[in-house]
Amino acid sequence: MRLRSSSLLAAAAVVSLVSLCSISLSVPASAEEPVSEESLDTLAEKIAAAADAGAAPDEISESASLPLDGAGSLSFDDASRVSATVFFEGAPSETTLAVLSEQAQVDKVFDRFDAAEIRVAPELLAVLAETDGIASVTPTLAPFVGSARSSDTLDGLRHSLQMHRTAQAAAVSAATDHCGPIPIEADGPLRADQARRDFSVDGTGVTIGIISDSFAQTTTPVAFEDDVKSGALPGAENPCGRTQEVTVLSDQRTDGSDEGRAMTQLVHGIAPGAKLLFADSGLSELGMAENIEALAEAGADIIVDDISWTSEAYYQQGIVSATIESVKQEHDVAYFTSAGNSTATSSTGPNEGLPHSSWQTNAYRPMECPTWVTVNVLNGSTVEKVPASEAGMDCMDFDPTDGAQIAYDTLTTRASQNASEYPLQVYGAVGEPMFGVSTMLQVQFYNELDPTADPEFIDELGMVGGPYASLSGNVAIPLNAKVRMVIVRAAHDPAAALPALYTQFIRGGDAIAERQFMGDNTHDWVGESVFGHAADGSAVSVGTTDWEAPTEMRGYSSLGPGTLLFERVATRDPSARLAAPEIVGTPHVVAVDGTQTTFFGEDDIEDDQTVYRFSGTSAASPNAAAVAALALSYRPELTGSELTQFTIDTARDNIDGDPLINPYASRFASEHVFGAGLVDAVGLLETIDTALPAQVPAAPSGLKSSQQTTDSITFVWDAPVANVADETARGSSVPVDHYVIALFEGEAASGNEIEASQLTDSPLPTSYRFTGLTPNTKYTVQLTAFGKGDRVGAAQTATASTLAQSDGSDGSDGSDGADADGNNPVKPGGKTGNTVNTGRLSNTGGSGDIVLWAGVAGAILLLGAAGAFAYSRRSARR
Repeated sequence: MRLRSSSLLAAAAVVSLVSLCSISLSVPASAEEPVSEESLDTLAEKIAAAADAGAAPDEISESASLPLDGAGSLSFDDASRVSATVFFEGAPSETTLAVLSEQAQVDKVFDRFDAAEIRVAPELLAVLAETDGIASVTPTLAPFVGSARSSDTLDGLRHSLQMHRTAQAAAVSAATDHCGPIPIEADGPLRADQARRDFSVDGTGVTIGIISDSFAQTTTPVAFEDDVKSGALPGAENPCGRTQEVTVLSDQRTDGSDEGRAMTQLVHGIAPGAKLLFADSGLSELGMAENIEALAEAGADIIVDDISWTSEAYYQQGIVSATIESVKQEHDVAYFTSAGNSTATSSTGPNEGLPHSSWQTNAYRPMECPTWVTVNVLNGSTVEKVPASEAGMDCMDFDPTDGAQIAYDTLTTRASQNASEYPLQVYGAVGEPMFGVSTMLQVQFYNELDPTADPEFIDELGMVGGPYASLSGNVAIPLNAKVRMVIVRAAHDPAAALPALYTQFIRGGDAIAERQFMGDNTHDWVGESVFGHAADGSAVSVGTTDWEAPTEMRGYSSLGPGTLLFERVATRDPSARLAAPEIVGTPHVVAVDGTQTTFFGEDDIEDDQTVYRFSGTSAASPNAAAVAALALSYRPELTGSELTQFTIDTARDNIDGDPLINPYASRFASEHVFGAGLVDAVGLLETIDTALPAQVPAAPSGLKSSQQTTDSITFVWDAPVANVADETARGSSVPVDHYVIALFEGEAASGNEIEASQLTDSPLPTSYRFTGLTPNTKYTVQLTAFGKGDRVGAAQTATASTLAQSDGSDGSDGSDGADADGNNPVKPGGKTGNTVNTGRLSNTGGSGDIVLWAGVAGAILLLGAAGAFAYSRRSARR
């Protein structure tokens, strides 16, 4: 069975990784011996070698087995300098930075990571890495985004244009009250339109940050300004009254397709009242981490991205993931990401219909490489090919059977009438921690022209290099052929335990009809295709179903689970190994894709009109984040972790009685295919409505008057008690976020109100002085506690009277006796001369707006414990 439990993997890993001394391994005698030639194991080494030989940028990319453009490609500037990431050995000195600046263009230094983004002549990559104070220099590869286009698959997207009547009716119904150029087709299956209507929410008060490739870098078929004018996006010229501009913090990727703008359209369609922020992916993981922090600091309550870097770790929470965890903790952010679009299935053979786009093992099994496996080495200034075994390298044994050894996996590729070869983009990872990588791998491909003869070499892919434990590359595999995939261990620490390995076809896996080794579910597994922060639990990982048939998984939606072997990256020291492998259940939820945008996606002709449909988990993740925004708009006091958990817990595993379909049930548990189910706006808000009514701040205590004069009264009360230490197990009350204090002349009744003030200082005040009052008059004060998000709590009242006015016969001067600090001690006959402030409302602290009188007309009614006092400010959620 394919169903894998945490305990099963943990037990298998413990046997394989801990008890290695009891296993007999066939290791070439030369594996631990140094070789005279320098093997080209990393991208930097390959790129530098090609540049030294005079190669142009395109030739350099080809020599490093990388695509010429798009995801996974190198970035060259007009001076043919390549973008790279530098990690220093510690905080860089002025001397180190000066030397670096002499050799390269330093674009940004990241103090938090002791790192920098640079542009450098490719032949200098290896030279810079030897500079004092520099630990590594690694070429930066463009990230993958979670959109799916026909160019991503051999036969195009498996997307039907035939609409299902129920989904079509729901979309049309949702569009009738929608102001904008496109229907919000996700409304129906996610029940977002019903939630907006039944709970009177639209995302107002919530800020959503979006990270993708770019926002306003393209102008065809429509530009960003056109989207605002048509109502697809908010802004000053929006015809729907949504005039709050999208705040763009960073939009520097000129190679972007504005996928981020398309994501923003989807968010705005479901949660049109939400404030929107955008930041691009940055030029590296470091840049993305900085942009995540910038969005959180700009006030984002929810962040969603669709980015995957091939430098991201598989077995560990890396730089991006650690940053996500940080903003969740420090800024109370809920974070969503696309699961990816890498699933491919066998089209023939005994495993037809089962996913096969990844392969992993819990421990490398070394064996002697076949004689036809060769490696490139640098002998002086000349690149030579030598047999891997002669270079002291060994190969992965793909056969987990005891005693059997096969040094390759055979991939049978599909036939096509349109092409003779197809690009296969590969990601891989070794089970070692970042900053502690000792194993260098190569993934090689050979064409098996004749089973009885040596195969023909196709290409080899190498490690990213530097501190990264990952591998990346692009290979053109022949179609209608048998291709051998070989994993060569080019370097390793003989004293270290044999590491786990992971390989995945990020794109192009559907060109493979079947593969020989499909895993034994004890040592090896096949099919899991989430990686990076989509796989390690730092973000809510979102898969996708068809908006027209929401019970049906998209064939490309990436599958889980993820596997963690090491603690999160925290310092420049390698992180410790976990006591046991941690299996992360991903994806967490699914949403829908294939819905319309004004410009982005597959362009189809529908009703004689060009329609753009955005497919992939890049479309599903913003739809899920927007649904969460409706919930936060309804209950702003929710913490980020609560919002996240509610969103997952209320997802539907059936729609109107029709269950979500797991097409891989024979090998994958549903939780690793569609997680908890389809995000459900109505179920989410209904559950929150049931769970939260009792969670209000407790009434203030100890309210009483402490000082009175002829025209002022000072009231004091006890400091609030922190009554919630554990947000996951909180009781019937929540912490006080701020107070509203109101004064009435006589009784606390409508028409008697004098003044109301919002108290937001930190720490919360425990006294307040009313001035400008009438002498010898009874007043009632009402102090109401509010939780986060303006959730009204209980109130307490007290009464007091001002002193009678003195005629001066007692010898006093009629002053109220205020001291230099404005404090008024009790003094009979005092007088301030202030006017009565009837109907005044003030804000005494914080950055919130001035509180509005309930009913707008100027009447406040604050009666009983309910304290039904409404105001416009949504309090800060930090």
